[in-house]
Amino acid sequence: MKPLILTILLTASALAVGQAQTTPAPSTTPTAPATGSTTDGTDKFIDHRLDHLASFLTLTDDQKSQIRPILVDQFAAIKAVRDDSTLDADTKKTKIKGISDDAKAKITAILTPDQQAKFAQMKDHQHDGGSSSSSSSSQ
Repeated sequence: MKPLILTILLTASALAVGQAQTTPAPSTTPTAPATGSTTDGTDKFIDHRLDHLASFLTLTDDQKSQIRPILVDQFAAIKAVRDDSTLDADTKKTKIKGISDDAKAKITAILTPDQQAKFAQMKDHQHDGGSSSSSSSSQ
């Protein structure tokens, strides 16, 4: 009986060690933003934003595939500004607004005229929900 238990334990240990050696460690290297994909946990956030845009604007698959890399680049650029400890709060706010405006212009260029109108309404609504000092009367 003891040899059987010993054999089972040794087999289980060998399997566990073998599994640990053959299971690749998850990659922590972020994918370049231009590829439209990340591995640092932002995919879920970006996918959520893209799904929201897709449902509100009725985006085609082609439009979604063009917009996703814009969102990835926007997210990465904003994160870089937020993480830059050499910038003061006002400078960060200005840079982030510029990044967001650039992304919105790129997205707008992909949309149909009807979608552009809805997108403008959506942007105005989001700005109104934020701070009252945001510039939503630029157009």
